[in-house]
Amino acid sequence: MSSDALALSVTKPGSVSSSKDRSFAEVADDARKRLDEKYALMDDSGKPYDGTDTDRNSVMGDLDRRSLNAIATNEGGQFSKEEQAAASALMRQQERLASGYYSGPADQQKNWKDPYANDPVGRAQAALAFLEGMSPEERSTTEWLVQHLTLEAALQQTGGVDVDPAKKKTGHFHNLSEILAGIVTDGSDKKEESKPNKSGGYVFENVQALLRSMMTSP
Repeated sequence: MSSDALALSVTKPGSVSSSKDRSFAEVADDARKRLDEKYALMDDSGKPYDGTDTDRNSVMGDLDRRSLNAIATNEGGQFSKEEQAAASALMRQQERLASGYYSGPADQQKNWKDPYANDPVGRAQAALAFLEGMSPEERSTTEWLVQHLTLEAALQQTGGVDVDPAKKKTGHFHNLSEILAGIVTDGSDKKEESKPNKSGGYVFENVQALLRSMMTSP
């Protein structure tokens, strides 16, 4: 089954297909109907939905990001915990890919080229652009506002200028999905839980500190 909508949302998170011309409540109802139809088709084929990434992508592949958000936030109270988690995982995958980090099958990773490998400022700009392209429902949340203001402030502290290549190689910019999850990484894939903070302030302070250090370090 097609996963075009999932892929398109990486570069255009605000693009609409399944949610076009629908209120958010209608988007949720439509998503519920689409999921049930896909489950029924799988049952009829003799291979019921089993929760694997392949089946998840098949069931949700034609949903745009706004439809995924309706599932992830359980709009209308009609989605299971498993469905909410699956939709959230796909949204995080889009965020990682949009900010240059690979997220997908291990056997395809060798073909991935990180466009921001030595460009943490470019990665931050990509993350900010992704935020600004999100659906109206995502942009209306306090979480979105905090994330946007913090990333914007971090970029303003760099003056929007190119960072010296030697300094770029020493930095690891926190990608958007890590910011959303409240997790800090040091570039070695070793993760540490941040201090509890509903606004995500601890993580955002680290984002700003990283960019400042790259601009001022000798």
